[in-house]
Amino acid sequence: ETAESRFAGWTDIPLSEQGRAQSQAAGHLLEDVPVDVVFTSDLLRSWETAELALSAAGKRGVPLFTAPAIRERDYGDLTGVPRDDAIQRFTEAQVRRWRRGFHERPPAVTALRAARARVRPYHLVAQIAGESMEDLRRRTAPFLFQDVMERIAKGETVWIFGHGNGNRTVLA
Repeated sequence: ETAESRFAGWTDIPLSEQGRAQSQAAGHLLEDVPVDVVFTSDLLRSWETAELALSAAGKRGVPLFTAPAIRERDYGDLTGVPRDDAIQRFTEAQVRRWRRGFHERPPAVTALRAARARVRPYHLVAQIAGESMEDLRRRTAPFLFQDVMERIAKGETVWIFGHGNGNRTVLA
């Protein structure tokens, strides 16, 4: 969610001032942690987080790659909608099931909603309905457990700047 408690999902928005400050603070905490390669999602806020954290950690020049597989969860028709509006429209219990349940998908996004929420057009082709947490895990896990683990097995230290929902699905 955004600072305004909107479902950000695949909306390609920059970090809020709070997000920028948190990214820099995280970088300071990582100053003594080595890094050989960094991955971000293909959303601006993920890349921006990585850039700010790397700079604050004094780790300039580290290879940074975009990994679309770790893009935030697609919230479908909830994308860009304030959480309170979604609760009013669908009930708190239903919104909770979509947010934290594993199998339920949010409703399908409409072209008009996608345009208003600044969702990249190619995403409309990729998804008919929003993603469940199960769908998200299925999308992110191969990258994390194959591509990243290959680098770790070679002795590289990998930093990943993804999104909260993706992190939850692979760490749970």
